[in-house]
Amino acid sequence: MLGSVADDTKEMDSYSDDNELSSCDASDSSEEEPELASDVDELIDEEIRTVQEMVLSKRKIKALKKARRVLTEDEVVTEESTTLCELNSGLSKEELLASRSARRVLRRNHEAKRDQTAEDETNLHNSNEPHATNNGAVATAENADVAGSCSESKKTSDSKSSTQNFTPPPFSVPISADVTSYDFKSLAQLTKFDVIHMDPPWRLANAKPTRGVALGYSQLCDNDIADMPVECLSDSGFIFIWVINNRFEVGLELMTKWGYKFVDNVDWVKQTVNRRLAKSHGYYLQHAKETCLVGFKGDLNYVKSTTHTDVIFAPRRGQSQKPEEIYHLIEALVPNGKYLEIFARKNNLRDYWVSIGNEL
Repeated sequence: MLGSVADDTKEMDSYSDDNELSSCDASDSSEEEPELASDVDELIDEEIRTVQEMVLSKRKIKALKKARRVLTEDEVVTEESTTLCELNSGLSKEELLASRSARRVLRRNHEAKRDQTAEDETNLHNSNEPHATNNGAVATAENADVAGSCSESKKTSDSKSSTQNFTPPPFSVPISADVTSYDFKSLAQLTKFDVIHMDPPWRLANAKPTRGVALGYSQLCDNDIADMPVECLSDSGFIFIWVINNRFEVGLELMTKWGYKFVDNVDWVKQTVNRRLAKSHGYYLQHAKETCLVGFKGDLNYVKSTTHTDVIFAPRRGQSQKPEEIYHLIEALVPNGKYLEIFARKNNLRDYWVSIGNEL
């Protein structure tokens, strides 16, 4: 009996010991679990912060790239554009759209200022640039007679005073006259021309002809242009006629009436000073080019083949002002020729050219 009681006592003691050990293990594991959970939470928080920093850094990089694209030489535009771009990440959708619109306005204003500066520099260069030709002396003598024959066609006293303040190129022959009533036949008796270049002021037939564009010159109807006796001014040579989109057929009809045959055309792709496409108003599509029709008649033996193409990429200049490259093309195609421009303006006067227009 005593032995069995002792055995039972030992079993109870061992059972109690096992319970104590298991309780200790459970308490230790319960203490370790919150430590592991807190470590995992810290790791997750750190990963989230890292991802957020990466996203913010990408936004900053994008904002800086946008800022670089809109940076210009103008300090005001630079400061305002940089500020707008750096704040993009914190703006609402409406504020972001407003900032982008403001940035576009700033860019357009600066491009307009650059265009005007480039135009002034070009005009100054044209007035001072010498242009030598082999028959310059002969052309100058003949052109001097031409200028004397049209002294009766002058503008009013206000126009005369403005003309006196303008200094044309030294070897150019500007003739201030109304082209619709000018005596072209008397001019043809003095000399014949190898090249005739004209940019007619086409009348835009529409209920709203300008479509928001303010034209700074008078317009002529098709019949007034067709009535000019251009055919008597040349026996053989080229004619270059600038046309608008809805006057292609009229331009071709004028060539035929004046004795020319259509042979080619030149397209001027307009650019901004930053070499981007310069878009303007149009009826169906925005216009970014102008076309010049090329006609030929007779037999001009001294036409020279050139490396010039039928496409001109050049910056947009003043209103209705054509690119300098068209004159380079003409003078390279017919070197040392006799050149006449009708509907001329002050900004396109050139040495050894006879220029007729009512804005000179």
